[in-house]
Amino acid sequence: MAAHPPIHVICYGDSGSGKTTFAATFPKPLLVFQWDSADKETPYRRNPATGEDRGEISGLGTTEWGSPYYDVTSARTGKLLIRVERFVNANAEEYPDAYLQFLKRMAAFGAEYDQWATVVIDSVTFMELSARMAQQFILNKTTKEPRQWWAGATDDLERMLMLRFANLPMNVIVNAHIDKQQQDFHGRALQTVSAPGRLS
Repeated sequence: MAAHPPIHVICYGDSGSGKTTFAATFPKPLLVFQWDSADKETPYRRNPATGEDRGEISGLGTTEWGSPYYDVTSARTGKLLIRVERFVNANAEEYPDAYLQFLKRMAAFGAEYDQWATVVIDSVTFMELSARMAQQFILNKTTKEPRQWWAGATDDLERMLMLRFANLPMNVIVNAHIDKQQQDFHGRALQTVSAPGRLS
């Protein structure tokens, strides 16, 4: 049987609607770029359908780009199932460099295309916040025009998600929240993705 071609999905919904659970069902090995808080990661470690651990937690450490990570490996075969790499701003008030770590990570990612069946961004909401904090406190901290921080973060995410991730040769899942302002489409109110710029 021929392998299915990769699919690219934007999964958006309210908090607690099952976006992470959905992403965790995709083919393995699965790489998660985790931007949300650690309590959102449970479906990557435990199977919600059975309540059982997906496997052994191993590989706890820090990547060469500076972000903490852990692996979930099969208890039966020892094979890697899921890697979760956390991009967190632990020192947000001093040097919020999580998004800069992510840019370094992606610069080297081309060498790993054959290692991953699925890549997940979880979620755009916190990813955008990290990009904006990098603009505000590191990249453009002397500006007199704060709107430049929002514009810089929007440009960064548009390039990364619409150009880079849209062309990755594996399954891609991008989790996002719902924009609270509904859009009108042919007289019908629609809920859309909460994301900056053209991503919405």
